[in-house]
Amino acid sequence: MLGVYDISQDLKGTYTTLISREDAQRIRNSLRAELQSLEEGGILALDFDVVAEMSRSFLEEVLVPLLRELGEHRLGERHIIGVNFRSDSYLGGDPNEVFSRAGLCFLAFDPTARPQWLGVTDDEQQRILELLWKEQRASVTDTVKRLSIDPLRAQASLDELLSVGAIRASTEGMRRAIYERLLPEAEYEEIKSRNVAQGLARRIEEKRALRLDGHFKIPTGNHSRQFLSFTLLADDARFVSRMAVALARRLQGGNPDVVIGATLTGIAVTQKMAEYLDCRAIYVGVTGRASLYPGFELVPRERAIIVSDVIGTGTLIREMLGLVVEEGARCVGVASPVDASGGKAVFDSIRPVSLIHYDFDIYSPYECPMCEEGIPLETPVWT
Repeated sequence: MLGVYDISQDLKGTYTTLISREDAQRIRNSLRAELQSLEEGGILALDFDVVAEMSRSFLEEVLVPLLRELGEHRLGERHIIGVNFRSDSYLGGDPNEVFSRAGLCFLAFDPTARPQWLGVTDDEQQRILELLWKEQRASVTDTVKRLSIDPLRAQASLDELLSVGAIRASTEGMRRAIYERLLPEAEYEEIKSRNVAQGLARRIEEKRALRLDGHFKIPTGNHSRQFLSFTLLADDARFVSRMAVALARRLQGGNPDVVIGATLTGIAVTQKMAEYLDCRAIYVGVTGRASLYPGFELVPRERAIIVSDVIGTGTLIREMLGLVVEEGARCVGVASPVDASGGKAVFDSIRPVSLIHYDFDIYSPYECPMCEEGIPLETPVWT
């Protein structure tokens, strides 16, 4: 979906972008509302056709803050581009310098519809972007050969383009061309996984799901000073899917036959992961010793992935691992969106894959300093 916005309508008939800070806030609010009216994936084209002069204040006070909001996914998966953008109408030098200093990229088209990646000042990176824009089916080999660029230097250039947001500033076809044709698949998956991890950290903060100083009873019976309410993070089914897919990609093989999950939110991730891996999903109850829910079974020699929502000491995972072994199956991977063990949890030489890590203080109920301090014990709902 493409929306077009005549930027001169906010400039009080002066046809110039010499604006005050108050006007900048008003224009930002207008553009933000226009962006939010678009569907996810939509592009808002700012039309500069009748803008005679463009001040530094417009770029720094309007475009840069909005591009930051987009880069932080605060406005969803939407994009801003410029059309009829004349760099020579900019008052204050080269607009590239403003975006480059901010670590951002703004895709704009001049009146001849030639693309400009403002903020990307490296000539080699510009050449990569221009070729991929023209030939979106160009392979990495063809691109490097035609531009006479060393493959390692091409990779370094692409990393830089990703870091300044050149990908977000382009159309979906452009992003796909760069991601799939020039960026190696493993690196592409790692970038997507990092994006999901950053999204998870933001959701934890926004939902206030993490409590750092308390006294909580966890399913194993141990006590913890910290508590992460993963249930608060599972209200967005699309984001749960993204977490599950990111974890599955980090597992790197194993060809699983079944994914085993426990706890309410762990089951949600399990379902989405099994769907992505095209295998069965079965579930374990955590009241007392871990056991399969009635109607589910493990088949001898099956390859299993064990999933939990949060790893603490790893007791629940070890019980599930024991269940897998008892049934004659084999564990080929352990996954959890959150590892709260400080990276210490390892299961029969299998290191779990996670998106975000903490180091919770977890104690036996017989050696719990919070009990000694008389801090009331809370029992969160886990299942």
